[in-house]
Amino acid sequence: MDATAVPPVVARAGGDWYGKDDLWVSLWFVRPVPANFAHQDGSYRLKYGSVTLDNGKLTSRFGPPAVHATRLDGPGTAKVGFGGYGYTGSLQFWPTGIDFPEPGCWLVTSSLRKTIVRFVVKVL
Repeated sequence: MDATAVPPVVARAGGDWYGKDDLWVSLWFVRPVPANFAHQDGSYRLKYGSVTLDNGKLTSRFGPPAVHATRLDGPGTAKVGFGGYGYTGSLQFWPTGIDFPEPGCWLVTSSLRKTIVRFVVKVL
């Protein structure tokens, strides 16, 4: 995705973003995953920020995006959760967490109103 396509209100937070229209997700996880990605219960947790917009402005008005993660290389469904609508010095976002029950290739689908954003995560 062209960096110029990221809305200014999201881009000013810095970092890498993927999305369109009213839904954007941070892409910090495209870098090597830290050792604490695996949890004691055997699941693997991915955390990232989901930014929701309305006409280019930050909003929590529509609630968090709907997020589903389905394994592409075998059976499986991951557990998704959200923290409360958060704020850093430059951005408001939904802290999003996905617990993958096992390694594999996973399709993550996020939606907010008519906007759908999909990306693939390989859990090793």
